[in-house]
Amino acid sequence: MLNNETLANVKGGAINFNVLALVAAAASFITGLLDGLARPFSCR
Repeated sequence: MLNNETLANVKGGAINFNVLALVAAAASFITGLLDGLARPFSCR
């Protein structure tokens, strides 16, 4: 049986939410950048 101290030190294999958010933000930025290069709109 694991005690509270041992449970606090366990590191799981789940992906960190911050890493997932960073990957999603980078993908969104790159998609917007490529879309802006492919279809540039002039300012009115």
